[in-house]
Amino acid sequence: MSASKRARRSRSTVHRSRPWGLIVTFSVIGVFALGIVGGAVWLVGDAKKPPEGLESFLGGYEYSTELRLAVESGEVEVDDLEYPQVAQRTHVQEGTYVDYGSEPAVGGDHYGQWQNCQGRVYDGAVDTRNAIHSLEHGAVWIAYDPERLDQDEVNKLASYVQGRDYTFMSQYPGMERPISLQAWGLRLTAEESGDDRILQFIDRFAQAEDNSMEPNATCSGGVNTTAASPMPEPPSEDVTPEDEGGKAAEDQSEGE
Repeated sequence: MSASKRARRSRSTVHRSRPWGLIVTFSVIGVFALGIVGGAVWLVGDAKKPPEGLESFLGGYEYSTELRLAVESGEVEVDDLEYPQVAQRTHVQEGTYVDYGSEPAVGGDHYGQWQNCQGRVYDGAVDTRNAIHSLEHGAVWIAYDPERLDQDEVNKLASYVQGRDYTFMSQYPGMERPISLQAWGLRLTAEESGDDRILQFIDRFAQAEDNSMEPNATCSGGVNTTAASPMPEPPSEDVTPEDEGGKAAEDQSEGE
C-alpha cells in the first residue's frame, strides 16, 4: 500500500469529539426557558380565573362587557333579564329612590357623581347611588359590617385597598355576611379578611376590560362624602320618585 493511501485511510478514521458540554448547557437553558414561558402562561390564566363562590347577576352572560354589548346591539331586551338592574345605567336626580333588588347592590341607575375610588377607605357608609356609578367605571367596592369585624380585621381589609386604583371600601351595617365585594353584576361574600378570594376578586375585576360598563372612565373627580345609611328607605306609597328627587333638590337649595 502506497504512503498516500495509508495517509488517506488514517485521516478517514479520525473521530471528532462532540461538544457534550455545550449540548447539555443549551438543553438545560431550553428547558428552563420553556418552564418560564409555561409558568407565565399559567399565571396569566390563573389571574383571569374568578374566585370560587362568585355570585353573578348577569343572567347567561359571563361578564358585564358581554352583557353591555348584547343590550347595545339589541340581542337582549333589558326587561327580559332576571335582574334588569344590571343593564340599567340612567343618572337619577339627587334623592331619587332606586330599587336595586339586592344588597349590597351590584348595578343599576345611579347618581351622576361617582364615589372616588382610587384606593379610598371611607370611615363610614357611602350612598349606594354614588357607589354604583363607581362600579360602572370599573371599580371594585369592598363593603364590611363594622359590628362583625374587629379593628385588626378592618385594617387587614383596608390594606388590600389603600393606594390601589379602582377600589374603595366602606361600612355597610346589617349585611348577611361580614364582608361583601361588588363589581358590576358580580358579588363575592366572605366571613373574614384573611380569605384569599378577596384579593383574587380585586385582582380579577378592578378595571377589568371584560367587566366594564363604561371603559376607560376615571375613578377621581367624584365625591368623598359618607352617608348615614348606604341604602335609603323606600318612599311611602303616596310619594313618587319625582317627588323625592324634587324634595331633595329643594332641601339642598334651602341649605345653600
